[in-house]
Amino acid sequence: TGIAAAGFEVKSVDNVAIRCRLTKESDSLQTAIEALQASSLDVPIPDAAIEDLKFNEALPVDLARMILATRWRDEASAQRALAETLRVCHLT
Repeated sequence: TGIAAAGFEVKSVDNVAIRCRLTKESDSLQTAIEALQASSLDVPIPDAAIEDLKFNEALPVDLARMILATRWRDEASAQRALAETLRVCHLT
C-alpha cells in the first residue's frame, strides 16, 4: 500500500522524511500521499514478535499478525502526519 504501491521506489524512511526515487512526476507523489488512509497503512510485524506472544502456538500466523498490527498501529498519529503540509524536494 501507499507510496511504493503507487510506483515510487522508497529509499529510506525516518521521523523527518520519506526519501524516494522519483520515477514519476512529483504531482503523482502528492496524489499518492493524499490518497493514503491511516487505517490502511501497513505495520511490519517481525516474526520474533509473533513468537513472543503468550499463546503463539495456538494462534494462526495471519491472526497473530493482524492482532499485533492492530495493537501497534497508531492511527491518530498517522492521520496527523498525513494532514501535514507536503513538501517535495528534488535533489540531483
